[in-house]
Amino acid sequence: MKKSAILLFLIAMIISGNTVLAVEPSFPEERGILLFEETSGRILYAQNQEERFYPASTTKIMTAIVALENMNLEDQITVGSEIKRISSDSSKADLVEGEILSVKELLYGLMLPSGNDAAYTLARGVGNVVGKMQGEDEAIEYFIEMMNQKAKEIGAVHTNFENPHGLHSDNHYTTLEDMLLMTKELLKYDIAREIVKTTNYSLANPLVTHKWYNTNYLLHPILDQVSKGLKTGQNPYYTEDVKGIKTGNTRQAGKCLVFSSSRDNQELIGILYKSTDEEIWGEAVELLDYAEDQYEYTKLLEAGGKIGELLLDNAKSIDQVPVIVKKELVLLLGKEESEHMKSQIIYDKNLLEETSENTYILRDDISLEQIIGQIIYSFDGKEIGRADIYSQSDLKVKSILDYLLYIEIIIAMAMVYLIIHHLKKTR
Repeated sequence: MKKSAILLFLIAMIISGNTVLAVEPSFPEERGILLFEETSGRILYAQNQEERFYPASTTKIMTAIVALENMNLEDQITVGSEIKRISSDSSKADLVEGEILSVKELLYGLMLPSGNDAAYTLARGVGNVVGKMQGEDEAIEYFIEMMNQKAKEIGAVHTNFENPHGLHSDNHYTTLEDMLLMTKELLKYDIAREIVKTTNYSLANPLVTHKWYNTNYLLHPILDQVSKGLKTGQNPYYTEDVKGIKTGNTRQAGKCLVFSSSRDNQELIGILYKSTDEEIWGEAVELLDYAEDQYEYTKLLEAGGKIGELLLDNAKSIDQVPVIVKKELVLLLGKEESEHMKSQIIYDKNLLEETSENTYILRDDISLEQIIGQIIYSFDGKEIGRADIYSQSDLKVKSILDYLLYIEIIIAMAMVYLIIHHLKKTR
């Protein structure tokens, strides 16, 4: 009976010409999730995006921003006693007191193995140089103030940092929307893009040799190195188009991930908060697959393309003119949007006044370069894109002389007609 019902449903759908729309992915309600496409500026998926979360080591995104903004990559910092502030089970880059590292090298130690020691060394080093703070505590506090100031500067006003690494503090928090702003800021730096997609990085100095592996599973084809021996073999979550960015994990924050991807012309940034070790990688892949399956860039308008005709009552030498766009319009659209979106042409009321349906009078002369209105695309009552529109020809308002000339022509034609008619009668 159940099979028959399903079959009848499918037949009905085929006959009606409808398609079953793909269901959005579903996640546990405590998750914080945001999926953003950079080029279009569209949020493709969101859950709890305005709620407060503990960011764990995704905090280091802001740590990196402040270091990049205030230091040169070649600047050298000597590792000091600040590294003793972290516990033995903390994620670390295994820095050694006394070794000298460049800011660039410390950024690798910060972002790949998620080194809390590297976070402290960068904070103390930047605080020494920029804040002229000689004491370790004062320098680190100065750096944290810089982090909070930078957050406010970029609009991340629902964020507060109390340390440079992300270990738990009740008053150390952010939102997904704020973390998106920080991630976009970080990705303005080419070197940051390079660092966060690097799977491993090695360096040697007189005191120690380092080899750091990126904690982001999505970047690794095999699990042997990144899992520290806990897992081996092929990584089912490896995703070639993923380009970083940062993991995080504390008991209070859960498993956190900020990632980016270039897939099918989509430049994606994803944020997952309060997930679990077992689920987060599959959830990230699910979000990427959702974007790929349900969204694509669609060209709606060709440059120079005609979108309609404008009928005119008072234009000189013309009563109808093509309306065109000068730039192509390409939008990232969901499948449902592509099928059901609406378009509307709105003319500038300072230039054109509607007298009847699609018929207008000119309120002023219009040149080829002048925007006369816009074509607006919408879905479900919300705008999804627009483009400026132009007249294909220069348009001039008929003057009084034009009307007088027109009247004179009519009178002349009438007189010619009467003369001809009179001549015919006299024959």
